[in-house]
Amino acid sequence: MVLPKPALTENKTNKLILISHIMNKDTIWKICCGLVVLVAILTFTPIVTPAGQYKPTLMGMPYTLWVGILQAIILVSLTYLGTLVHPGRKND
Repeated sequence: MVLPKPALTENKTNKLILISHIMNKDTIWKICCGLVVLVAILTFTPIVTPAGQYKPTLMGMPYTLWVGILQAIILVSLTYLGTLVHPGRKND
């Protein structure tokens, strides 16, 4: 059985084509910036880094460590998305 070829052409922005039909890139860029600021502010609140608390642990890692790793993953993901929708980016 032969499957039909996808309707989208192969390029770097395929991942954002579906999103760009819902929102334009400028809106997505502003949301990314807002989320980065929010995550940066939350990093230093007692919710994320409580004083003197190391429990609960996950695979032997204290709470603040695994929450910090999760925050780093979120920030890297937002940075990658931001590079795809940056207003100054030239489309290929």
